[in-house]
Amino acid sequence: MKKPKTHQPAISRFFAPKPKATAEPAAGAPAPLHKRLSGERDSLTPVRDEPPQTPGKSVSDRGQMTVSPDKVLSTKRKEVSKEAEDSSAKRRKVAKEDREATARVGAASIADVTGVVPDADVTGVVQNADITEEVQETMEETATQGAAPERGEEPEQAFPKSDPVRHAKFVEKLLARSDDQGRLSERTGAAQLTGPGVKYTPLELQIVELQKRYPDVLLMVEVGYKYRFFGEDAETAARVLNIFAHYDHNFLTASVPTHRLHVHVRRLVEAGFKVGVVRQAETAAIKSQGPNKSALFGRRLSALYTRATLEAGEDLGGGSQDDAVGKGRLSSYLMCIAEETLDLNKKPGRAPLKAEEDEMAAEPEGPSTLAGGFDATFGVVAVETATGDVMYGHFKDTVMRSDLESCMISAAPVELLLADPISAPTEKLLRDFADPSGVRTERVSRAKFQGGSASSYVADFYCSKRRGAQDGAKATLGAMGGDADRETAEEEERNAKSLETVLGLPDLVLQALALALDYLRAFGLEDVLRLGASFRPFAAVQEMCLSPNALRQLEILRNSADGTEKGSLLWLMDQTSTPFGGRLLQHWICHPLRNLDMIKARADAVQELAGSLSTSALENKYPGSGRGGGANAAAAAAAAEGSVGGLAGILGSLGKMPDVERGITRLFHRTATPSEFVSVIQSLLAVSRRLGHVPVSEGHVADDVSGSGVRAPLLRRLLAAATSATVVREAKKLLAGVDANAARSVPAADKTNLFVCENGRFPEVASCKERIAACERELDDLLPQLRKLLRNPSLQYKSVLGTDYLVEAPPAQRVPADWIKVSTTKAQIRYHPPEVLEAFESLAVAREELTAACNRAWDAFLADFAEHYVDFRAAVQALAALDCLHSLAILSQNQGYVRPVFVSQEEPPQLRITGGRHPVLEATLKDNFVPNDTCLTATGERCQIITGPNMGGKSVYIRQVALIVIMAQMGSFVPADSATLHVFDNVHTRMGASDSIQRGRSTFLEELSEAGAILRGASARSLVIMDELGRGTSTMDGVAIAYATLHSLLAEQRSLALFVTHYPQIAELRKEFPAEVGTYFVSYLAEEATHRAPRGGSEGGADVARGEGEGGATSREQEADQKVTFLYKLVPGLSPRSFGLHVARLAEIPDPVVLRAAHMAAKMEAEVTERASHKRRRLTAVPEEVELEPSNAAAVNEEQTAETSSYEPSHQTKARPESSSEDEKARMLLDHLRKMPSTAGRKEEFLERLQELVKA
Repeated sequence: MKKPKTHQPAISRFFAPKPKATAEPAAGAPAPLHKRLSGERDSLTPVRDEPPQTPGKSVSDRGQMTVSPDKVLSTKRKEVSKEAEDSSAKRRKVAKEDREATARVGAASIADVTGVVPDADVTGVVQNADITEEVQETMEETATQGAAPERGEEPEQAFPKSDPVRHAKFVEKLLARSDDQGRLSERTGAAQLTGPGVKYTPLELQIVELQKRYPDVLLMVEVGYKYRFFGEDAETAARVLNIFAHYDHNFLTASVPTHRLHVHVRRLVEAGFKVGVVRQAETAAIKSQGPNKSALFGRRLSALYTRATLEAGEDLGGGSQDDAVGKGRLSSYLMCIAEETLDLNKKPGRAPLKAEEDEMAAEPEGPSTLAGGFDATFGVVAVETATGDVMYGHFKDTVMRSDLESCMISAAPVELLLADPISAPTEKLLRDFADPSGVRTERVSRAKFQGGSASSYVADFYCSKRRGAQDGAKATLGAMGGDADRETAEEEERNAKSLETVLGLPDLVLQALALALDYLRAFGLEDVLRLGASFRPFAAVQEMCLSPNALRQLEILRNSADGTEKGSLLWLMDQTSTPFGGRLLQHWICHPLRNLDMIKARADAVQELAGSLSTSALENKYPGSGRGGGANAAAAAAAAEGSVGGLAGILGSLGKMPDVERGITRLFHRTATPSEFVSVIQSLLAVSRRLGHVPVSEGHVADDVSGSGVRAPLLRRLLAAATSATVVREAKKLLAGVDANAARSVPAADKTNLFVCENGRFPEVASCKERIAACERELDDLLPQLRKLLRNPSLQYKSVLGTDYLVEAPPAQRVPADWIKVSTTKAQIRYHPPEVLEAFESLAVAREELTAACNRAWDAFLADFAEHYVDFRAAVQALAALDCLHSLAILSQNQGYVRPVFVSQEEPPQLRITGGRHPVLEATLKDNFVPNDTCLTATGERCQIITGPNMGGKSVYIRQVALIVIMAQMGSFVPADSATLHVFDNVHTRMGASDSIQRGRSTFLEELSEAGAILRGASARSLVIMDELGRGTSTMDGVAIAYATLHSLLAEQRSLALFVTHYPQIAELRKEFPAEVGTYFVSYLAEEATHRAPRGGSEGGADVARGEGEGGATSREQEADQKVTFLYKLVPGLSPRSFGLHVARLAEIPDPVVLRAAHMAAKMEAEVTERASHKRRRLTAVPEEVELEPSNAAAVNEEQTAETSSYEPSHQTKARPESSSEDEKARMLLDHLRKMPSTAGRKEEFLERLQELVKA
């Protein structure tokens, strides 16, 4: 029986009396724990200097009292115990503070997700935690190993030999610091340890090699069931994704689970990174049978993603997720820009200097700019990899880069590829465009594609075979009954036509195309550029290209308030049911037609579709607008109304289709999944079959809309393209080769049951399946022997946790010694017999071979589809056009729009609108909008000068006129009672006030640059609208610039124009162009009196009840307090006031400020009136019998107006010389009359009499 142990404190046990016989510690071994502690405490306790004592005696010198050794030892034990407790308390306190700090940082990280700025970053916490742990370990080892030995013992080694690698790691972590955003300091290299003493693991060596090969890519490496980030990539991922980062060996690392790959890749891509996914290049089963079965898994970069290639890239899995950022973006263009600078100030005999170029860019007011000269040539290529759309442009541009900006706004690229070098003005534009919207920018050098090398590079690409279209595709075609040689010949013919089209492009465009091609090859998406037939210019000859000013100021795509789509013209008109229809409608809005026949064809189709829709079914179904606003109601109402109604019903049901335009392009790139393939092809086939049953009739739309067939020529052509026999035949053939149910049910990576291997199709897949069946039969044949051996007739193979073909036996069951135990439970032990294991490994290898064979067959299968991609794309574009026409029909039917009437091109330009309305405001205000009429003709009134009070509706009126013209030339119906117009070649606008600080452009410079672009681009068949030109500078300069600009539009460009101004002097142009200029103002009510033009009154003014007394200040104060009601109706005449003080009241300017402004305005008005009155008194010497000609009277009036408008207070204080003599009056009058043009004989006689008077 063991003797029970008595309890004593731990510290007492450490200091228990030592046995007399104690073994000495081995050399280099650490001292016992009680020796280390006692040595440590002795080293920490102060010791007095005392003389040595004789052994066995405890009597001290100088008569001190005797102290017992036990008492000394007891006192020492108490001191050491107290110090140990204090040290332990300090350590607990430090640990508690660390835990609290960690909790605070964790809470801050959670708050960061909700929008609260965190106090620290996760990576910083992990780093500091690691540092604290290693510092504590090092201090404990130092204190332990450096303890003083007890008396009578051999001295031990104070510090062992240090490990340089461990020391370097500790120093790196100790010196690493985090900035305010949690990023590790670059000077310490803390994200990755480097140096001669650092040893990398095999995985880390792979990572180092991959990062060297792809330095600009953020890599996600597949390791097991996670995707891991390493080094600086982990630091970035932790910051962007709000995930945990920590140190593992020599790298900072972070990870995400494999099933969330699609979410995190999209978030990183939307943050502007180029993301690469690195996957294992081999499976465990195949690797175990190879020579390198003990080596590390091989890994390679399998996919690259950016914002422009994400939708076309390899499928990420996960489907459509709510947190998948950017999933619903309509377009994702990659735009490549190449520039050649033209030095207009270059002197002969020397090259341009860089300093001169920078100076010209920094001073856009330079001589070349003011003259309207071009200073750069651009070649631009925009590629939409997800839809196969390719746009190009070649143009010269001014220093304001307005044409380049128009291309960028129209395409709305998400990624820019810039060919260096880029000039400073272009840099400013690109930075101003990219920074607010988060557009990713990458720079490349175009040096290797200069001097004709771009043409050879592009030619080599078109002459080479398409990627993956060699032997595999031919074998698949042969197996499926296709003619491989014929398909190859057709592909070569298409490549030859595409090459001929592409080589006809300008050299600068070819350079941009070569750069885009070289860039897309890294993503495997370059084949989309083989389709030369899909290339189109940014603006075709038959299309109008709206300027960036028109797109912004008319709010075509985005509203000017918050930059969103709501409240724009696109928001109103987009009633499409499909994403590909929405993309096409956006192009239609930005590029109205300039071809009369094409406009009429669209209008005929809209009229026929609109006539088939039921008004009662659409009533109260219009939500204000937005995609598909009335499509569902239209489909329900039109299903039983004849064949045209049936067509409308089919088009209304297109919303159930997937995005087939992107789907077929992903099939072309061979990045689509089997389920996506089945969904896209079945949808196209079903719609083609339904549209094929719609009858087509000959005749005109106006003859009989309710007939039995579709009559509009455009509708008939689109129906023929959408129901192409080639598309239907190839779709059936493709669907026959796969199992649709298996494609929908199994994961995207599992294609083993996808193919239908009948009639000799897919022989490689069939062979692999036969080998798998043979392995399974072999395993089944082993089962009877195992039952007999274990005496278990019901024995079956078991599968547990992914391990198949396990044999279970109870623990008491005796089994052969060579059986491999896999797992154990309380009731059963699971084994792999050697025969079963060998057959199972063969089965696993056969399955992996089947997977590889299925992947190769899938690539070849999609390569076969790519041969017919052009036909499928034409069918999808026809469906998109039908969807757009249906959207315009729904809009016109709901809003009560009318069809515009276009005059022939032989007739003079004209624009006649009755009851015109602003389309967006009318949809918002419903019946509260006030319509207005417009009448402009080249043979009559070509220009309207519009004045009126602030907030009276002047800008809304001119905007609605421009929008009606754009909608009419789109082929849409318009918001008016009637509209007659000719085909305009463009709509030019100059409205609003804005500046661009990044581009160094002031508000006034923006105004003048827009006005200059209008003067250069406008023609006699253009519509020009200008709103308050010249308000950004002084009054005199503004009046002069506005006057001269409008004069040029009337005399030189001879455009139809609407000109809004607050300067009454501009109305003087009516005297020079009496038949071509009309003055109008928006009416209002002031103090219950309607402001309207007098009946039969003079053209120069209006009979307005102003309520003004003799005191100017009093009338101005009354004006500020006046109640003004805006009637928003345009009437002839000039508005005498702008009611600026009234607007100041509405803007809640403080009353003292408004009153001071009223007094100041009254004072200035009185002084100007006094000067004008004094001028008139000086001219009283003119005899009454002298009747001045109208032109002379105009000159006098102009001089008076110019003098009264130039108010200068300093001039009022100058002393005027008194001139009371008749001679002085006559001399002054003579000088004045000499300035007048000589147009009458009586004037000459009057001058002679005045000269005689002066001489006398």
